[in-house]
Amino acid sequence: ILVALLCVWLIARWNASEIDIETLEPKDVELLERAQMRVFRGFKRGSRLQDLTTPISRGRPHFIVIYEAQQNKVYSRPFRFLNRLENDIQRLSTQETPLRLGRNQYKLIGPKTIVLGEKQYLLFLCERINDARDPFIFVITLLVVLFASSVIYSIVFTRSLLRPVAELRNTALDLANGKWDARVDLDIFSKDELGELASTFNDMAQKIDSNWHSQRRLLADISHELRSPLARLNMAIALTDADQQLPPTSRASLLRIEKETAKMDKLIGDVLKLARTESDMSQQTQVSMIDLLADVLENAEFEAAQKSKDFSVSDVPELLIHCQIDALQSAIENVIRNAIRYTSTMVDIAILVKQESWQITVNDDGPGLTEVEINNIFTPFYRSDSARNSKTGGVGLGLAITQAAVHNHKGQITAESRVSGGLSVTITLPIHLHA
Repeated sequence: ILVALLCVWLIARWNASEIDIETLEPKDVELLERAQMRVFRGFKRGSRLQDLTTPISRGRPHFIVIYEAQQNKVYSRPFRFLNRLENDIQRLSTQETPLRLGRNQYKLIGPKTIVLGEKQYLLFLCERINDARDPFIFVITLLVVLFASSVIYSIVFTRSLLRPVAELRNTALDLANGKWDARVDLDIFSKDELGELASTFNDMAQKIDSNWHSQRRLLADISHELRSPLARLNMAIALTDADQQLPPTSRASLLRIEKETAKMDKLIGDVLKLARTESDMSQQTQVSMIDLLADVLENAEFEAAQKSKDFSVSDVPELLIHCQIDALQSAIENVIRNAIRYTSTMVDIAILVKQESWQITVNDDGPGLTEVEINNIFTPFYRSDSARNSKTGGVGLGLAITQAAVHNHKGQITAESRVSGGLSVTITLPIHLHA
């Protein structure tokens, strides 16, 4: 841009300083004499000098200019390049013989001495050029063209830069949301630093994906292997409990061991369920929404009644959806049971169908969660402070299993605190699911 401005300035300077000076042709001398006679006659009739600066004849672009050297005053008709004309008149006023000074905008003929009254003046003829353009306008036009060109170039350059950056950003967000197969499309990148960054990003994503699946397989394998010794431990407990001669203190300890073993068995079962849900998507089935939610809502209503909690649900739409029934029912049930567990007085369920998706929102009026807790409740083994007590139980896998099932159905699950108190959890799922 600076170079362009410098070029514009140099062009303007060149355009302004371009002058051709020539000797007069016979027709120019004749025009100058005609102008002199006209000024004489007009002055004798009492016309002002300013009124004498008119075209010498109709149809000709020449008009008269009178210069008073003593007062350095120019009498001329209004002219767009008057300042430049005055400078040129002063430049020619020292010439003894008339000359022809040519510019891109006009041509000046003179000087010719003329005495009017008791004062001496210099007479000039100025010939306007019809297609002349003001250099200032030329400079402004050139600046506008350069500015528009730079804006267009900047837009193209910025778009070419922002598109790869946006692709990287969107892919990073997909990875952050658990879409481990997300990769950057390298076709939109050039062979430059951004292209190298995209390739490196894909390598990193591939390693994260591989490590995540390895971790899940390890978790599933360990959980599966723990089932065998745990089963043998339960069998040993049962055989020992059958001994009639077992002392009461030993029997109490045995019951304690059996209780803790049951908790361990449930924990291992939840870990296996989480691993299977995250790594596998069973065959999809077409089912009506009423059939999908009937048992879940009936069980939730019964559980809420047992705990003296108000339970309300909007009308379930008659809509066919594609899903893995068991996984989705378990996911929705986990959210509703959590709401029943922590609410104070009520649980409200709203079901809404949109154009390409449907969502179920579960509201409660419990203590709610902080922003930090909301950001972590879907993390495996995470439990909020309000849930860390012996009464509620659980190990923090329920919502993690729910999120895995929802993501496998190409959906989203979000949670937010309600203004009136409590928590609102929303599951959004596509109506037609394609694996």
